[in-house]
Order: sequence, then C-alpha cells, then structure tokens
Amino acid sequence: MPRLVRSIARSISVAIRHDPEVERLIASHPRTWRVFSARFDRTELFGLRLTIGALISGFFLFLFFGVVEDLVARDPLIAADLRIVSLVQIDLPLTFHPAAIRASADFAP
Repeated sequence: MPRLVRSIARSISVAIRHDPEVERLIASHPRTWRVFSARFDRTELFGLRLTIGALISGFFLFLFFGVVEDLVARDPLIAADLRIVSLVQIDLPLTFHPAAIRASADFAP
C-alpha cells in the first residue's frame, strides 16, 4: 500500500511539474522556485525536516491558542473543568494538599 501511495504522489508531482502553466511560472520566478524546492529537499539541512517541524509546531500553537481563547472567554467546558478539579481536590486526603507537601518538604533531611 505505501508503494502505491508513493507512486501516485510521484505521478501527480511529475504531472504538475510538467504542466505548461507551472513551467511558465517557474521560468518567470526562478529564485522563488529555488527557495521553494530547497524547502522540500530531503538532503538540505533546513529542508523538509524544518518544514514539517514548523508545520507541526504551528498546529500545536494553534491548538494552544484555542485553549487560551476558551479560557479567556470562559466557555462552559472550562467552567465544568474547573468544577471537576475543585471536586477532586476536596476528595483528596490532606497529604496531597500543596500546603501539606510544602510543609513536609521543610522537614525533609
């Protein structure tokens, strides 16, 4: 199955690359095309790995700011989460309370 997907992707990329309009675009902007092709080159130090890493980092940054936006807007899910946390903290024994942990750390050898 991976060979089939790789073969299809290679065929699509060759078809796109040899399209007359794409060839005209490459010929009119050669420097931009060099930067773009270096960005997806596997042998370049800052090639494909950096591109994929930046995309993954951007995705997680987008998720993080979505959570921050929900927190700032006081969405009902965040309010429910805070209620659940307070209920769990009530049911914890005293030894797990942060103040008790800090006090016991003062007497540790």
